[in-house]
Amino acid sequence: MPLVALGAGALLVGRVDRVKQWKIVAVCLLALMPLQFWWFWSDYFSDYRVRSAVWLGGNIRGALEELIDRDARERAPMVYFSPLRAGSGQLDGRNQYMDAYWKFYLIKHGRQDLLARTLPFEAEKLHAVLPGSLVLANLDDAVTGALVKKGELKPVKTISELDQSKFFVVLQR
Repeated sequence: MPLVALGAGALLVGRVDRVKQWKIVAVCLLALMPLQFWWFWSDYFSDYRVRSAVWLGGNIRGALEELIDRDARERAPMVYFSPLRAGSGQLDGRNQYMDAYWKFYLIKHGRQDLLARTLPFEAEKLHAVLPGSLVLANLDDAVTGALVKKGELKPVKTISELDQSKFFVVLQR
């Protein structure tokens, strides 16, 4: 029995030493937490916004508020949203959210009247688009790009992203 007691005593002392070691590790990690948080905080409110803007949908706010402001300056008969496409023609995932964003910004600016004058843009129905109407598209869209080249639409404003690149363009018939 004394051998068993000796072994149990050694395990208990070893366990106490391990607990003490882990307490030291835990205290050190807690002491480093403010440093890690400071790094996160400073990055989040500086470069992170620019780095993540492309992945978070680009400057949709700037594009939609440009439409609202332009309509306030010179009333557009209609506002159209061209489906956002990559240069390859593949549809952009942001298309499904544009309606919700548009409604949000119209409410924010007290311009719900514009909702009645908003339609999806269909290039094959260009003849029905009234002169002075606005079309929101992206610069890489081959469909609206071809209409700009033909003179059917004219670019009136490109929207800058946080990194100063351009994605959205406001066109006018």
